[in-house]
Amino acid sequence: MSASRPRFSLSVHLYLLTFVLLLACLPVILLFPAGWATIRPARWLIALAWFALLAVLWRYVDGRCSSDRMRYRDGLLWVTASMMTGWVNLSFLIAFPVLLFVFVRSVLFAMVGDMRRSPRYSQDRWLGMVRYFYRNRMMQ
Repeated sequence: MSASRPRFSLSVHLYLLTFVLLLACLPVILLFPAGWATIRPARWLIALAWFALLAVLWRYVDGRCSSDRMRYRDGLLWVTASMMTGWVNLSFLIAFPVLLFVFVRSVLFAMVGDMRRSPRYSQDRWLGMVRYFYRNRMMQ
């Protein structure tokens, strides 16, 4: 991790984008096996509310965990790159659960930082978590 903004490969960006899209579409993916015609409108409303909640949480965490040393998106890219093994299938099985864990944990960091009224808490914990995954990265 260097002081300047790193350049990540296209595959790292695609993994992160795929994770975000899968997370955003999760309710629709879960509703799909039931068939489009049999899904009640209330469930579609829940799926839209999930998307809106996810967007609000993303913005909230980005504002709380980002700092001059590590932006939130850059940290997610570092974690994604650290969990890639070089094998597409194995990287898929490892990176996505780790990204879900990292996202949920960053939401908790932001909330605890607000409860403590300490913005540095969220930023320091976020940076520490990204560094942990970088130190324990998969070897390619």
